[in-house]
Amino acid sequence: MTPEGARAATTLPSSVDEVAEKLSMEKSRVKDVLESLFRKGVAIPRDFKEKNHFRLARNIVQLHDATLASKHMRDPEVRSALEGIW
Repeated sequence: MTPEGARAATTLPSSVDEVAEKLSMEKSRVKDVLESLFRKGVAIPRDFKEKNHFRLARNIVQLHDATLASKHMRDPEVRSALEGIW
């Protein structure tokens, strides 16, 4: 996780607008950072289509499941690398 991602994570649960305001960041950058946290399974959107409000994974089981269920896991190289970690 990047320092920027860690700062964003400390503001959750929050909307993209709230994170942008709290961290004095551009909304588009906040969306990118939160999307990255989502792809890593760290942040979970309230609505998977809109992705305007995020919260942290509740526990290690949700983190595990969210990581392995992500779309990027369809890539065999990514999947094999992460499955080895879990």
